[in-house]
Amino acid sequence: MRQKPFFSIFFKQRGKEVRPDSGRLIATAVFLCCLMWASLAAAGGGRAYFSSLVGYRTGDFGTDTNYRFYYLTPAVGYVTETYEAGLSTALLSLQSKGTRGDATETGLGDVLIHGSRKFISEKTAGFTLSGGLAVKLPTADKKKGLGTGEPDFGGFLLLKKAFGSIALSALGGYIINGDMAVQTINDVPVLALGVSKTFSKSEIAVFYQNSGAYVSGADTARDIYLSGFHTINTDYAVQGALSFGLSDGSADFGVSIGFVRWF
Repeated sequence: MRQKPFFSIFFKQRGKEVRPDSGRLIATAVFLCCLMWASLAAAGGGRAYFSSLVGYRTGDFGTDTNYRFYYLTPAVGYVTETYEAGLSTALLSLQSKGTRGDATETGLGDVLIHGSRKFISEKTAGFTLSGGLAVKLPTADKKKGLGTGEPDFGGFLLLKKAFGSIALSALGGYIINGDMAVQTINDVPVLALGVSKTFSKSEIAVFYQNSGAYVSGADTARDIYLSGFHTINTDYAVQGALSFGLSDGSADFGVSIGFVRWF
């Protein structure tokens, strides 16, 4: 089994006000996630995992302030041939440098819960079609700028076609964002196109991602990602990624490296 997601939803950090129904939405999301994990564990035939990533991102995101994000992201999950469910959070350090001075904030990030299902398999149709949902729980301190203070929701469909050891992928998704007290945040479509190459124990991939414009009049976030995954043995794997921003709405550069432990 491999934990090698093609796509990661990055929820923007904004100081939003919590809507009155946020508590119910969060409680519902947690309940559904627990129910999904219980169902997967009861069904059997899969494996649980623990993973951890350490990374760095930097950029001004089209503003007059330069940001540096350092993060450590632990995650747990369960995977079968058809389903996957996972939960992750992050320990963050945010450094900002701009016209209003320098600042550094550290703390716990938001919690991300996600689940996905394979609807069509390569064996039966010659291609793979998967779909998934994700919810971001606002556990980070919005006063420090480490989170939004409001849950966000996303969904996606992933189409993948293999040609021997090479595979082409196309992803379409949509993220629903809450509004700030003083500004409307757009709900945005997400598009990703990529190609991957599989070896005996490894896989490398490159893909382009367009996340749309979160604020009217702002530049869209466009990025190129390079990722790698290597299986050490049946219980351990290592993974890493590089990202390069193609627009003012993106981080200029990012890098991450980590491991996966299967159980």
